[in-house]
Amino acid sequence: MLKIEVLGWKTLEIENLVMDLNGTIAVDGKVSDKVAKRVYLLKPELNIVVLTAGTHGRLEEIKKRLQVEVVKIEQGKEKVQKREYVRKLGGSKTVAIGNGANDELMLA
Repeated sequence: MLKIEVLGWKTLEIENLVMDLNGTIAVDGKVSDKVAKRVYLLKPELNIVVLTAGTHGRLEEIKKRLQVEVVKIEQGKEKVQKREYVRKLGGSKTVAIGNGANDELMLA
């Protein structure tokens, strides 16, 4: 668990990090060394999950490289599936990172 004190507000207790893959932590399905290192540094503190439709393939390679859970979701229904995954983990204890229209609901 990662505790983040927001001065004047409250302390956040984060257990999960959910990330989109392509365009967020990967380019054309490839994760840079810099990103992989940062994911590695967060692993002792957080349950990390990568959600992707697998557009560029390489899911097993990414899973092996990052050593985190990689969940393939159905193309065309990404928004809803990502939101439901975050809800399943518990939205109040989960941070989500994404940069596309299909990440909108999980970020809300």
